[in-house]
Amino acid sequence: MDKIQQYTKLGLLCFGAVIVALGAFAKIWEWRQPKQHISHAKVLSIEPYSSHNDLHWTSRGYRIQVEGEAKAIDFPSKHWDDTVREKDTVELMVRASFPLFGNELDGLNIDDHK
Repeated sequence: MDKIQQYTKLGLLCFGAVIVALGAFAKIWEWRQPKQHISHAKVLSIEPYSSHNDLHWTSRGYRIQVEGEAKAIDFPSKHWDDTVREKDTVELMVRASFPLFGNELDGLNIDDHK
């Protein structure tokens, strides 16, 4: 193997290690963020997302806007309540999302009391 191939493999290995380390750091950072309860929030909009149009830990979910909160809230499918509709009043549990991934909140729980 010549020097160029060795340096290329080493470079790719280092790049992969940096990506894994950044992902691990981001996940730990998010886990350590305080949870915030938002009560009696009126849902203004609901939009589905997928890994094809945004960077998320999960491949599918919903992005919502609620009255009184400037940031969008991203809910992975596993945390989403399918009975929630626009104009519903809901209870939410959220936390800050890692800043590199966007300026949203991570939705941890949603309940529309139906």
